[in-house]
Amino acid sequence: MRVRRGLLLRAAIGALCVGAAATVHAQTSGAAFGLSAGLGHSDNITRVPEDEIDESFATAGLQLNAAQQGRLSYSALGDLAYVDYLDDTFESEVVGGFDGTLTYSFVPDRFTWTVEDTFGQSQINQFRPVTPGNRENVNFLSTGPDFSLPIGGSRNFVDIGARFSDARYEDSELDNERLGGTLALRRQLTSSSLVALNGQADRIEYDDVAQTEYDVRSAFLRYAVDTARTLLSVDAGYTELEQDGSKSDGTLFGLNFSRELSAATRLTASAGQRYSDASDVFRVLRRRAALDPQASPTESTSDAFEYRYATLGWSFQKNRTSISLAAGLNQERYIEETDRDREYVDYRVELGRRLSRTLRASISARWYENEFDNVDFDSNDLRLTGAISWRLGARTYLGLQMNYFDRSSNDPESEFSETRGLLTISYFPRGEQF
Repeated sequence: MRVRRGLLLRAAIGALCVGAAATVHAQTSGAAFGLSAGLGHSDNITRVPEDEIDESFATAGLQLNAAQQGRLSYSALGDLAYVDYLDDTFESEVVGGFDGTLTYSFVPDRFTWTVEDTFGQSQINQFRPVTPGNRENVNFLSTGPDFSLPIGGSRNFVDIGARFSDARYEDSELDNERLGGTLALRRQLTSSSLVALNGQADRIEYDDVAQTEYDVRSAFLRYAVDTARTLLSVDAGYTELEQDGSKSDGTLFGLNFSRELSAATRLTASAGQRYSDASDVFRVLRRRAALDPQASPTESTSDAFEYRYATLGWSFQKNRTSISLAAGLNQERYIEETDRDREYVDYRVELGRRLSRTLRASISARWYENEFDNVDFDSNDLRLTGAISWRLGARTYLGLQMNYFDRSSNDPESEFSETRGLLTISYFPRGEQF
């Protein structure tokens, strides 16, 4: 309990830096927040192949979506819930996610200070299904300054940045701090494009003296374009990892692309290769998944790994209908704990429709394939979700969500199926659910 309170306190510090300003601003702007309470039931809360346990649970939730640009800029996206298991199969817990960024410009375009916080859940044991007993809360807090200094004219700049980051785990002895610095020589080619030569160094240290400490150093060239309809950045260079006196090196690559195909459709893609660790990938995946309630699939471990990924997405959004399609491929190649080497693929489909002025419905499907290279284990997970939201009044909504989970695996002990339902009532002070 002491560990959990300490983790939630650190998460609250980061969230308050971003969420407090956003919540206050939400009362006078287009930002939104809401409160909810609910009752749910699962027919297999422990997710076992036989001898299933039914469990009822009560929830109290907070939703937040706010952003502002200016001298004080922030973005805050949160969906958090306190869950109490009424039959005491598991202890009460806080689940969901929060992602926020707060930036203050002391000197606009020259000197800024940033605070970032990401909160969510990570899986403890990769070979067992995600349950309240096989996940833990993780919080990643980062802060530091950025300087941009013009040199030799109005198009050339030296960019200097520093970050101190603190990652905290609820159960695993993986708490760590990291110090990082960046130096870039940037040339602004046009008002919407740039090229930069970058150097970056990070040192990761674990609080437990038995854990490994390591350094990651990178040098790469970046080209970026930001126009009204297209966002593109490409990184290419060299990276090196030093761990326990031994060095590993390789190619660094990164691609981020977003294109507005029409007023209603958008295409996105990303790909990359670099050295990483569980805390770093946890933060990346939480942001990429936009607070997906599932735990981060990267297992809690202190070993560094070479991380490769590729994603592709398409979305359609109009007044009454929304559709999104996404696919992702991820590979993890560990430096020492090679039994963890694996590849996983994620497919998602979501469809939303406003049926009337007071009724909204959505359905989604997710297929997740997980295969280990050096261990005889693979699994396929299917999640189906259907939800309906009924507007009862100017600020109140009634919601019903049904989930079906199914896992097949070459390990019979890891297989399960579960049906879960949740009935909620929500209050949004500004009247519009988001």
